[in-house]
Amino acid sequence: DIEEDSRLSFGLAYTRMTFGQGQAIGNMSTKTADMVRTYARIDRTKGDVTGYLQWYNNFEHNDETPNLRYTAMENVLEGQLDFHLSDKHTASVGGSANWMFMDQRSSDKPGYVNGIGESRSEALVGAFVMDRYKATDRLEFEAQLRGDFYTETHADWAARLSAMYALDEAKQHVVRVSAAKAFRTPFTVLRRASQQ
Repeated sequence: DIEEDSRLSFGLAYTRMTFGQGQAIGNMSTKTADMVRTYARIDRTKGDVTGYLQWYNNFEHNDETPNLRYTAMENVLEGQLDFHLSDKHTASVGGSANWMFMDQRSSDKPGYVNGIGESRSEALVGAFVMDRYKATDRLEFEAQLRGDFYTETHADWAARLSAMYALDEAKQHVVRVSAAKAFRTPFTVLRRASQQ
């Protein structure tokens, strides 16, 4: 611990997978995959406020000879602050920034995978705010608002308003009613296909 109310953690992991010869897309192939994951995180509590800041990186190199090979990397920085305003009221704010890179290559021979064939990078930045209020011992209300900007599409937002009611004192059975507006970014492959 770097302070009494702070905690620092970090880690590194490596995995290598090798697959024997098999048939893929009509061709005999062998496959290896190397993956590395690193992260660092700091958690801090001060009074009625808790929060964290975290960074992690995922790296993967995949080689499926002779069909295709690709290298992918993802860097993510995210953080959140939680405020304990009272015994009945809590609020949270947070955000994240995500940068992704992929370099995919494939054979130009007939019958082989036709991959992206070039390097691509994308970025996603988002922020959110959440408020939760305990009206009674069994009834709670929650409101959420989030905004995102994605380089491959555009800026968008999502929101949700919920009410939760516990049917018993043990709160083992809870009824939730929600109204929401949501947005989900489609996969890169689907976006590319829709543009052709």
